[in-house]
This record gives sequence, structure tokens and C-alpha cells, in this order.
Amino acid sequence: MPTSTTLLLCQPPTGLACVERLEWIEQALAYPSVTTHKLVVFPELFLSGYVASVLDPAAACRQDQALLEEIRHRCRTHRAWAVIGAVTQEANDYRNSAICIDAGGVQQATHHKCRPFGQDEEAAFTAGQGLTLVDTPLGCTGLAICFDVEDPQLIAEYAASGAEWLLVPTANMRPYTLVPGVKVRARALDNGLSIVYANYIGQDGELDFPGDSLVVGEQGEIHAQLGARPGLLAMQYWPG
Repeated sequence: MPTSTTLLLCQPPTGLACVERLEWIEQALAYPSVTTHKLVVFPELFLSGYVASVLDPAAACRQDQALLEEIRHRCRTHRAWAVIGAVTQEANDYRNSAICIDAGGVQQATHHKCRPFGQDEEAAFTAGQGLTLVDTPLGCTGLAICFDVEDPQLIAEYAASGAEWLLVPTANMRPYTLVPGVKVRARALDNGLSIVYANYIGQDGELDFPGDSLVVGEQGEIHAQLGARPGLLAMQYWPG
């Protein structure tokens, strides 16, 4: 029998302190749901914030790894899946990562951003290689981060590998405001998969994040969108 999923997009404001980010995470994971499953997608590098993570990946990595055990505990407590942006480390390399944690608090997958954006990201992080697929309540699910989703070849490879959904933590800033409504929808339509795209809203240093987190269906249609305000967006997904 098909099972239902409450899918949540978290679009937080920039400039949050660590304790405030944890409050946003708690609010999202604790969201009341009548469906069988619950899955929350947070923005890119959310645990320490985008700008702070790019400027000092070593410090962000130390903080993020300390926080991940707390996130796993909260996923267990609220029986919720989470996909969240964090800095990870492999040997001497820091990675811009999306971490998928299941409703039992088990880390199911880690995706390293394949397509760094700009010189600052290239200097801070080592790029990932290849696809990351994981079975979630949505079905066969791919993980991507921000600029990854703008690469037609990469998303075509996900579709060819059987991905039905793509979950995308992002830190999309101005002036690239057409990305959610044009490129994300085009990738969904071109490849017949659904995309969840979770962004920030507000100013962070010199960067201005416009929000516009959204869920796009396999025909490129917008199922839900947050626009230019902080908040949580919830929609119910019933397969078939």
C-alpha cells in the first residue's frame, strides 16, 4: 500500500546564531504531520551558515560535526528524515556536503557538492565526484547542492540512474533570481523528476539571498513555493 510523506522546505533568515539555527531545525523536525513519513530539506551549509562556512571551513567543520549528533537525536525523537547542509572533512580536504539522516537518526548518505560556485568556494572546498542516490520515503532520491542542479549533464545522469526526486540544499543569491523559476524547472521537465530546492532569505555579508524555495514536479510545474519570506513550507506527497 502506498505511504504518504509530509515534505517540508525550511527557508530560514540569514544571520542566525547557532542556537537560533537549532530552533529552526527543531521547529521543522517537530512539525505536526498526519502522514506516514516526514522529510525536511534545509539550505546549503546551514549548520554554520553559508558565508561563515566558506570563509573558515575548518571552524565550520568542527562546529557542524559537533551538532550532527544532536540533529540525529532530534530526527529520532520526531521520527523525521532530514537533508541538511554542513561542512565535512576527508583527510585534509573540506567538503561542502548535504547529509541525509533517516527517521531513526541514521546517516544514510552524504553528498559532496560537485560543482563549486566561484573562486571562494573553489578555495574552501574540494569538489565531489559523481552521484549520490539514497532510498527515502519519496522513492529513489538524488542529492545535489545549489550549482549542481544547474548542470544539465549531471541531472541527466541522476535521471538515467533511476532518481525520481532530487533534494537540493542551496544558497542561491542575487542576481541569480531566475534560477529557481527557470533552471530548476527546466531540469525537472527535461529529466522527468521532481526537485525540492531549499534556500535562505536575507543579507549575509555582501550576499543577498532572495528565498524562492520551491517544490517542482516532473513536468516542471510548481507544486509549492515560499517566495521572499522566512518560513516553513509543508506539502503532502502521495505516490501514484
